[in-house]
Amino acid sequence: MIVLCAVIGGVIGTVRMGNLAWGMMSAAAAGMCPVFYLRALRRKRLAKFSEQFPEALDMMTRALRTGYAVGAAFQLVAEDMPEPLATEFKRVFEQMALGRPTTEALKEMHDRINTEDVRFFYIAVGIQREVGGNLAEILEKLAVVVRERYKLLAFAEVLSAQQRLSAYCVGASPFVAALALNFMRPGWFEPVWAWPYGMYVVIAGAVWMAVGFLILKRIANITI
Repeated sequence: MIVLCAVIGGVIGTVRMGNLAWGMMSAAAAGMCPVFYLRALRRKRLAKFSEQFPEALDMMTRALRTGYAVGAAFQLVAEDMPEPLATEFKRVFEQMALGRPTTEALKEMHDRINTEDVRFFYIAVGIQREVGGNLAEILEKLAVVVRERYKLLAFAEVLSAQQRLSAYCVGASPFVAALALNFMRPGWFEPVWAWPYGMYVVIAGAVWMAVGFLILKRIANITI
């Protein structure tokens, strides 16, 4: 899909702009579309998993207190909770049913769902397996911690939403303005491409803009 989008974008850019340089930039931009789409799906799935995770911990706590084994508690969550959480817990239960240690199965789930909440869960269960303790009580307290952390993170994202949107607008404005000028007045950038160093200047500017955008995004990325 990346290659297909890049080819289509390159052909459209070259034909519409009449310049190979614009075609190359169009191909690069179009080729990244599937990557951005998959990243958006991943963020959406992780966000949904994090939202459902406290409910799964509560369900496991109730199951353990009523006499269920740990594997049966995972199975109960896999059967009663919606996607995507059900699939991940089902994988853990199936691995445990085949004789895989619980900590190893949870470690693989953490590798797939690389969030702080799953890491807390994996570490808490691992410690309980090694030193003992009341797993139901541990999961109950962990559910409270995860809920409060989720609320605090959501509040922080709301507070930083304006700054993040401003960063997106500032980062996209030069490219949008360049495309608008080229559509309204074809040939506007011909002196740049005719200059021997024009392409290098444009590429250098785009690279430094991308670096600045990544730095701003890193600053605005709040971790709790």
